[in-house]
Amino acid sequence: MELSQLSHAWRALWYALHPQALVGWRRVTPTAHGAPLPQLQAKANLLRDIVLERGNQINKWGDRSHPSAPWYRDGIDENSASVERQIAGSMHRAAKMDCARAYHAGMLTWWHIAWEELSEALDADSERERRAELVQLAAVCVAWIEDIDKKADAQTRAGFGAWPGETASEDA
Repeated sequence: MELSQLSHAWRALWYALHPQALVGWRRVTPTAHGAPLPQLQAKANLLRDIVLERGNQINKWGDRSHPSAPWYRDGIDENSASVERQIAGSMHRAAKMDCARAYHAGMLTWWHIAWEELSEALDADSERERRAELVQLAAVCVAWIEDIDKKADAQTRAGFGAWPGETASEDA
């Protein structure tokens, strides 16, 4: 398959796994999908960071397998499973209400959105639904990290240091 045939997201992942392909392409050269290459490079760097962190987790803990939710544990009795499901449902309703409240008050944060997505995954009725919710949570987390990176980049360009609220080091 040619690189030009890949979707935007797959192109970003491809660049994350093949960063040498970006050498010499650092200026605002449009991609086949209209996004400037620096944006694609930033996304590739983020996905590379995630892939590397996942590798670190596997190196540290091994390729583990855990139950998706407490009620899937071996040996859990029906009453305990029912209580765990009720707790997940209550958490989801609370997170959803808190997210809506923050949105309507103009105080919505990434924390609210991520918490609502996580609680939705915990309250899912099936593994297929839980997986879909976890993909949404992962996408929210990627957007959150991208926003942090954009703010840090804006701070750096404005001469205020590398990260909001932190002092830039002298060797940066």
